[in-house]
Amino acid sequence: MTPRKKKWLKILATPPLLACLWLAGVYVVQLFWNHITVGHDTTFVDGPTRDGMIDYIAAVNDHFHQGVTPANNAMTLLIKLRPASAFPPGTDVRERTWAMLDAGAPTDAYPEIPKLDENPFSTPNEDHFYEHAKSPWVGKDDPKATEYLELQERHLALLTEACKRDKFWCPLVQKDPDDMLIVADQSWGYLRGLARALAVRAMKRLGEHDFAGFREDVRTLHRFGRLVGQSSSMIGRLVGVAIDAVASQAETNAAISGILTNEQSLALLEDSRSLPAMPKMGDAIDWTERCSALDGVARLAAHRIAPTGLPYLAWPVRPLPIHYDTIARDMNRWIDRMLAIDGSPAPEKNAASKKFTAEFEAECVGSPSVAVYGMGTAAARWWAMNVLLPNMGRVFQLHDLCIEQENMARVALVLAAWHAEHHDYPESLSALPADQLNGCQRDMFRDADLVYRRTVEGYVLYSVGTNARDDGGKGRKSGAKDADDEVITCPLPQVVDKKE
Repeated sequence: MTPRKKKWLKILATPPLLACLWLAGVYVVQLFWNHITVGHDTTFVDGPTRDGMIDYIAAVNDHFHQGVTPANNAMTLLIKLRPASAFPPGTDVRERTWAMLDAGAPTDAYPEIPKLDENPFSTPNEDHFYEHAKSPWVGKDDPKATEYLELQERHLALLTEACKRDKFWCPLVQKDPDDMLIVADQSWGYLRGLARALAVRAMKRLGEHDFAGFREDVRTLHRFGRLVGQSSSMIGRLVGVAIDAVASQAETNAAISGILTNEQSLALLEDSRSLPAMPKMGDAIDWTERCSALDGVARLAAHRIAPTGLPYLAWPVRPLPIHYDTIARDMNRWIDRMLAIDGSPAPEKNAASKKFTAEFEAECVGSPSVAVYGMGTAAARWWAMNVLLPNMGRVFQLHDLCIEQENMARVALVLAAWHAEHHDYPESLSALPADQLNGCQRDMFRDADLVYRRTVEGYVLYSVGTNARDDGGKGRKSGAKDADDEVITCPLPQVVDKKE
């Protein structure tokens, strides 16, 4: 062989040889790196395990199932109201969910409520029906809405019975054995629909002077929100917050309607004060959201998933050495920072949430230093930050806003009691009995009272909201840029029927 041919042979053989050496080196490194060391700072839990990996879905279900029995679990009854169409088609998720709840074999004893006609010119359509939750109404004035409400009476009766229980546990169920925790099945839409229908019935009862029935429905709504607020997932707890907001709005609408007597207003106020605290978001974040992120990292380490949403990284990342323990520790670090925010008072929490959001988004957008993490670890960590770990800074603000809405509803009830006795509204909140207010006039989002102004027809009451800025009583629906005051206007503006 001539020297020239030998030279070209070396040139051609060098790249494959280097590639083989690189892959051999990566293989050796990944013998030590290509797994996650079990520990609180990495995997968070040490079991149970399945197929050589921690079964995070089982771990989360076990944690939230503690102290729950079929007799005290509201979901054992509420599962009967979840229509078969709300379960993933072509799977046995429905059967396994019922079995895990020990609710017996699935039945259709409570058929799915027909959808409201979406045609805006037909009655009742969805907008028309749910408008009735805004003010007291009488059944004979809207026979079609009354008929639609009557279709749901059995469902609402079961909901009321379920809300007499103390626990709420809805298991996370995989559609497929290899599903990640992040896609495990839990459906919440039907629960929100039940809450809105119950609010419509409550205002009908109030309009027909059935105060006892209205009071029962509002109590049920508040308990419903607090039960769903025990959910294992952050989304479920946000649904609980939304349901409780429906209850607070029903109390507010009753307070500004002019229907309530002094005694009725104070009875509703006492009911509201006797409620247990709204469950915080922390437990769901500490367990479900954390375990969801770690489950994704563990599956990536075991090559059981490709980086969803970034298909071009699936194979290029695999030949790179990735230190998965570093990624897992980073996930835990951000979760711990989120949880630290939750223990602060609302004004400090608001500032901390904004700071957290800014820093989290900056780190998600900006790639971490390759020199610090290595190319493979940096790429996988960037994917995990953007896909597996949601930014939950806003979640705490929504929880605090729910509590603020409850407090504002209580102030509105105190004002209703005053109006029933004096036939007018006071010039300031300081004129109201302190034992009735009991501190609920304080604005959670700043160190001051709620803003209260007398008007010709009634009053305006508002909180500065989560931006902690007085926007002059302009709320999110006002159209004013970035305005988010939480506002009660008495009396309510006249609702115009859309058919007119």
